[in-house]
Amino acid sequence: MGTSADTLQIRSRILKEIKDLQGARLLKKRVLFDNDDQLADIERTEDDPSAHLFLEDFDLKTERIRKSSPWGQHPSWRLLSVIVKCRDDLRQEQLACQIISEFRRAWVVAGLPLFVHPFRVLVTSRTSGLVETIPNATSIHSIKKYAYTTKLAYGGTEYTLKDHFAKEFGPVDSPRYRAAQSRFANSLAGYSLVCYFLNLKDRFVFKFILLHKRTFKIYFIIYFRHDGNILLDREGRLIHIDYGFMLSNSPGSVKFETAPFKMTQEYIDVLGGVDSDAFDAFQVMLQQGFRALRERVDSMALLLEIMHHSSSMPCFIAGGDYVVTAFRERFRLDLRDDELDVFVDGILTDACTNLSTQLYDQYQYYTNGIL
Repeated sequence: MGTSADTLQIRSRILKEIKDLQGARLLKKRVLFDNDDQLADIERTEDDPSAHLFLEDFDLKTERIRKSSPWGQHPSWRLLSVIVKCRDDLRQEQLACQIISEFRRAWVVAGLPLFVHPFRVLVTSRTSGLVETIPNATSIHSIKKYAYTTKLAYGGTEYTLKDHFAKEFGPVDSPRYRAAQSRFANSLAGYSLVCYFLNLKDRFVFKFILLHKRTFKIYFIIYFRHDGNILLDREGRLIHIDYGFMLSNSPGSVKFETAPFKMTQEYIDVLGGVDSDAFDAFQVMLQQGFRALRERVDSMALLLEIMHHSSSMPCFIAGGDYVVTAFRERFRLDLRDDELDVFVDGILTDACTNLSTQLYDQYQYYTNGIL
């Protein structure tokens, strides 16, 4: 179906609104550099535990606590950081991590460097449990908030992931930056596939309504992974957390397909642009990782089949059989490898150009303060 002139006009208006919002967003940040009293509004250590940005390496903390522990000399002694959760059903979180573990096994067997970090979840009851934390990692939101709080960005300019990589790993042409860029690409490929296959959504819904010529309405219903749920570790790897909405449940029970995974301009810039060698390597990893997962589709689908029987988990709200069938269909077993590569290129293009991602990030900033 061709793109009509009306559709192009509507898209242009939306993009203009996004640019205007970005300008207002930068102006608001610029005030922070001129009025230190307002810095209290975004104190990085009060409302966000992950905002203790790389203050102490987890290995150093482990050794410090080991020395003070009466059992520190025991050979099996170890330090494990967990979050104690109550009034929260963690079975779906545990299921997501089990499937992600299968993803990692598939890539290890195939000899691929794609990276994921399936943290451990211990369910102690229907409303409580323990969740392992990610050592030496903090949310992208916290990284940016720290940058504005400490005035790492000057003159009100936008502080981006590329700025953070340059600060942490040196110039873009240095070996340390290239190595971090490669780790970033491998983790981005891994979690892009996780988002696609698990159909991950987020905890907020944004409905944008346009009235056009008083004849019809256009709805943009957006739910996506915001930067408070995406971590970055000290090596430059992305790690996703929070799997409350996946497979078939979504915020507000709204059924609407958006981008297959989050691929922002910031991610593309860290890779050096769409014409860079790093982006080409990321694209190849995406294709190879997809093919490797097809070899284990039966074992992963079997896990879903076992778990959905008599299950009250929200991810099976559309019906267990439907969820398993839809999960299998996303692997596109009907395509040859060369056809699959074309399909993967298509969903990557969709992710890179998807308008809803830009709108959602703006929404998260203005409603929840997510940078």
